[in-house]
Amino acid sequence: MCMIGDCDRVQVLNTTNPRARTPHKCGECQRTIHPGEQYEKTVGVFDGSFDTYITCEQCRSVRDWLSKVCSGWIYSMVEEDISEHFRAGYGMWLGRAAVGMRRFWRRRDGSLMQPMVLPASMPKAY
Repeated sequence: MCMIGDCDRVQVLNTTNPRARTPHKCGECQRTIHPGEQYEKTVGVFDGSFDTYITCEQCRSVRDWLSKVCSGWIYSMVEEDISEHFRAGYGMWLGRAAVGMRRFWRRRDGSLMQPMVLPASMPKAY
C-alpha cells in the first residue's frame, strides 16, 4: 500500500523553511505559495541529478503523516498516496486532506486552510 516501498530514496543535501519573498509553486498540490508564507525547500540528489523540492505547509502536514506511518513518501505523489490510504480505511482525516489538496487548500469562501493536525493515533499501514 505505501508507495515508498517500491522507490529509490532521494539523497537530501539541505532542507530549509524560508518565508517566500516571491511566488513559488508547491510540488504536491500545485498551489501558489504567496510572499510571506512559510514553505519547505529541500535540495537533493535523485538518480544522479540535483533537484529542488518546494512544499507548502499544508502539504507538509499531510506528508508528515505518511512519514510516520509509511516511513517516507514520494515527492509529487502525496495526494495519490493519501487517497489510497483513505480508500483502505485509514479514516476521514485523509479524505479531508485529499480534498484540501485538490482544492489548493482553499475553503469555499476562498480563504486558505490551516495546516492539518495529525490524528492522535495512527495505525501502521502494514
